Amino acid sequence: MNAIEISYQGKTVRYNTPANWNELSKHQLLAWAKICLSKIDLNSAKKRAVQHVCGLRRGIVQRINLGQILQIADTIGFLGQKNMLNKWVIRSFWRGIRKYHGPADALANLTIAEYRMTEVYYQLFVQTGDKKHLLALVATLYRPKRKGVIKDDIRADLTENGVQIREKRFKKLPGHVVEAILLNYEGCRNSIISQYAAVFKPTIHGEAKNKINDLEDIIEALAGDKFGTFSETEQTNLNRFFRHLAHCIARAEEETSKLAS
Repeated sequence: MNAIEISYQGKTVRYNTPANWNELSKHQLLAWAKICLSKIDLNSAKKRAVQHVCGLRRGIVQRINLGQILQIADTIGFLGQKNMLNKWVIRSFWRGIRKYHGPADALANLTIAEYRMTEVYYQLFVQTGDKKHLLALVATLYRPKRKGVIKDDIRADLTENGVQIREKRFKKLPGHVVEAILLNYEGCRNSIISQYAAVFKPTIHGEAKNKINDLEDIIEALAGDKFGTFSETEQTNLNRFFRHLAHCIARAEEETSKLAS
């Protein structure tokens, strides 16, 4: 956390502000999501961030000058940099009488099949801007509590029918809640890509514009002795899957290097 001091009208007050993405609270992430959705100028956005993300009381914000506001806003400058929020912030929410639970930090309890689905919906939303795909992403991540024994995932099993039902139910979720979930997913996604850089390394020819990167072919290629059938491989934890894939890539590159020498 950043410790800041503010002097105004002969008074000095002290605040702690988040120093990185993972220090954001639920309230702060939701506040930032609201600001992201607002059509306001940069200085107004910084003023709102100082009040709602840094936590300054409105009376203080009104009494300090613009220079002080901009200086305080600099302490949360990470919000304008690459999103690396891999702590899952909005653990659950209610819609009517139903409670829906989100994934673990860093998406650590996702299977590779679930990650494949979230990626398809995310890429479709980024390419088209159609909120339907964003709601499908949220409906994939958030599910009711599972019945019976709970091991590493409190959420019910993922089904396409369940996603379709929840997508309709989530249409009335507040916009800033959906935006906050999107921000959280993007942060986890960026962390996964950074952690498994070899897996997500661009090809020499790059990727075709508007191409959806679907993991189905890779899942099928790795099905076999280690993970079992295609269906069994789909249920493999995403970290275990990507670790093995990274190992296979490294081994293939080593063999290619030996043949070339």
